[in-house]
Parts: sequence; structure tokens; C-alpha cells
Amino acid sequence: MRRPAHPPDLEVELRRFFTDDEALNRPLPQGWRTPNDFGLPGELNDGMYIFKGNPPEPGETALAELWLLAPERNSGRLYEGYKFIPWPLGKIGEAIVRTVVNPALRSDVDAVDVYKND
Repeated sequence: MRRPAHPPDLEVELRRFFTDDEALNRPLPQGWRTPNDFGLPGELNDGMYIFKGNPPEPGETALAELWLLAPERNSGRLYEGYKFIPWPLGKIGEAIVRTVVNPALRSDVDAVDVYKND
């Protein structure tokens, strides 16, 4: 796993879920790559996670840096506290943006979410 040369787009907190699907309960690797649901209709955004420490097991939470494959798709939409779903099928866990590192992604509006953020 090679770390990208540029800074991450986001720093996130990933909370793993327990699931009946044994394949989804396996440990995540450093450099885990998965689609992410940021609430854009019919669209997922691939990203690579590098965890700050060990990747989380089911039931655990971990901090990670996240590099998005197409960050421009979320231009001006994200803020600290924004919740999103790392795939597969939304069963593996949920994530919360802790820091928007890429300024192009930062929302002008704080604490307003267009996607199921309770």
C-alpha cells in the first residue's frame, strides 16, 4: 500500500458494525479501498482509507485519513460532523467527517446536511 503524495481529502472516524455476513466481519486492511455514499443520488465515491493506528474490528471505532478518487463530486458539500456510509451495501459501518482537509470540499454552511444526518 502506497500513501498518495498529496494530503488526504478528509480525516474521518469510522465505526464498524457487527453483521451476520462473515465476509464483512473480516479485518480491514491499511489502505482499504471502498465506494462511499455521500448522499448524491445514484452515485458512490471511491476512496482509500489509511487508519491512524490499527483498522477497526466490528464494534470498534478508528480514525483514518481518506483520499477520494473523484473529490470534485463533493465540492462545497462537506463539513465536520457530516455522516456518510462506506460501502459494501451500507452494512460495514458508518463514518463521520472530523476534518475537511481539502478546502474545495468544505461547505459554506455549517451543520446542514442533505443526507440523513441526525
